[in-house]
Amino acid sequence: MAQGRFFFTDTIAYDRAAVEQHVMVEGMAGHLAALDAAFAALATFDATSTEAALRSTADARGVKPASLIHAVRVATTGKSVSPGLFDVLALVGRNEVHARLRAAELAAHSRY
Repeated sequence: MAQGRFFFTDTIAYDRAAVEQHVMVEGMAGHLAALDAAFAALATFDATSTEAALRSTADARGVKPASLIHAVRVATTGKSVSPGLFDVLALVGRNEVHARLRAAELAAHSRY
């Protein structure tokens, strides 16, 4: 249950090292805000559409998709390792993903 706790709670236990490495980096607040907007515009919030939105956002912002994947995983699960990210996003749901991305964006923005 501990590894999947993020599915069942609004309070995420964050791995501090993962946050430092993947979220608290220069420019990530803007990347997360852009991705959050892309997710909000999706007609369907499923694994396929969220993956396409993330990859498109990464391309538009000139960053590697992996940097967004890792940051979103940490923002959504609190950990650097999880089940498949896009499946996690679909299961967590659009509204909760938005809330978690917004919290990560604000945290990253507080540093840069």
